Amino acid sequence: ERMSDSGPPPGAYDDMPAPVPPAFAKVTDINAESSPVVASGCKEWLDDFKTSQKVGIVLAFLVLIILLFIEISEEHPKANEALACSLFLTIFWVFEVIPVAMTSILPVIVFPLA
Repeated sequence: ERMSDSGPPPGAYDDMPAPVPPAFAKVTDINAESSPVVASGCKEWLDDFKTSQKVGIVLAFLVLIILLFIEISEEHPKANEALACSLFLTIFWVFEVIPVAMTSILPVIVFPLA
């Protein structure tokens, strides 16, 4: 006699909870052993960066802060801000702090803020 391909009998899985799609899972639902992000913890997020990227982050923000407080041109105050933003973005690009494609989009965001 042939077995039917109709699947399990009705009601066989009624006691099981419905699966939650990963996009809607809460952080508390994720198993720490199975997720490298949760296992490493939020405190060690800087460990994911290479040394050159860490240097780039520090150097970029240091240059940005210094250039924002030093007035190079009294006639053109916006030029000071443009120089600070340009050097900030250049350091991000050279040290590849974030992917180059993302760095290329940052001027669209940064320059209107300056």
